[in-house]
Formats: sequence, C-alpha cells, structure tokens
Amino acid sequence: MRNASKFLAGLVVLALVSVVGAKDAPTSKPSLLHGHIKKIDGKVITLTIGKGEKAKDVEVTTDENTHFTIDHNPVKLEDLKEGELAAVTPIEGVATHVDINTTHKKKPADGSAPAPTADKPANPAK
Repeated sequence: MRNASKFLAGLVVLALVSVVGAKDAPTSKPSLLHGHIKKIDGKVITLTIGKGEKAKDVEVTTDENTHFTIDHNPVKLEDLKEGELAAVTPIEGVATHVDINTTHKKKPADGSAPAPTADKPANPAK
C-alpha cells in the first residue's frame, strides 16, 4: 500500500512538471516571413530577414498560383519593389501569398515622421 501511494504521488508530480514545462514550450512554428525585399529575379524574391549582424537573406519562390497584394489590394509580381516590407506565407515551399505593407514605413534616423507621399500628404485638407 505504501509503495502504491509513493507511485501515485510520483505520477502526480510528473504530470504537474509536464504541464508547467509545456506552457513554456513554443506551440507552433511562425506562420509567415517578414522581411524587406532585397531583390526580385524572375519568380524568386530575396527577402532580408532581421537587422544588423543577425540579418539573413531568404529566397522565396513564387509561381502562377501565388497571390500578390499591396495593403491587401491585388497586384502583380511586377508591381513589387525593392525595399518594401513583405509578409510571405507559408514560410517553406512555394509562396501562396505575398503582401506588401506600406503603412509600416521606416521613420527617419532623426525620429521625425516619415516623409509624406503623393497618396498620403503630410497635412490633408480638412
């Protein structure tokens, strides 16, 4: 009887440790890549992922079934430009969707607001 109690107590402790450890473990892989377009060569887009010394280039293959959007509006691969921020799914294999987000423009080094563009003037008329 005493051994059975110790055995059950050990199982309870093991179960608790497993639950606590599982909470800290990552639940899944990232579902998309974020990076700036470094180069477009045919149907292959090279993205720069990360910054500084941790930055790396990743080649993304596209095909006739890949959907391209800019701010969620449909476009063609030819409409994408170097330097734009792209979100690509999935992270492996042929891309099914490439979205360019123009609302996340980098701020200038001095911390001021980004320069206005033709479609987003600095002070729109009221």
